[in-house]
Amino acid sequence: MPIMPTSYHALNLFTLTMETRFGSTWQADMEPSAVAALAEEVARGFGGRRIAQPQDGSSSTVWCFPDDSIVRTSPHGLEMETPADALALHVRVAAS
Repeated sequence: MPIMPTSYHALNLFTLTMETRFGSTWQADMEPSAVAALAEEVARGFGGRRIAQPQDGSSSTVWCFPDDSIVRTSPHGLEMETPADALALHVRVAAS
């Protein structure tokens, strides 16, 4: 059985937490700053470290987990990066 990346578990926890606490309309009902705060809390809770801060008006922060999987947090929530996007981001971060 393949191992699921940490980013998958973080996304599941974030989604289940939001829907359990705030209902299925949480995206429309909640303040964007509260959504971003909970998304960042989940990322930190799974051992994530910030590898890219918001720049140029972007509101998303990129997090890398110990297994090298990646998520973005923003006022819209927590999103998993595709493996190709994650690899490209790792290359850019390593070069800087």
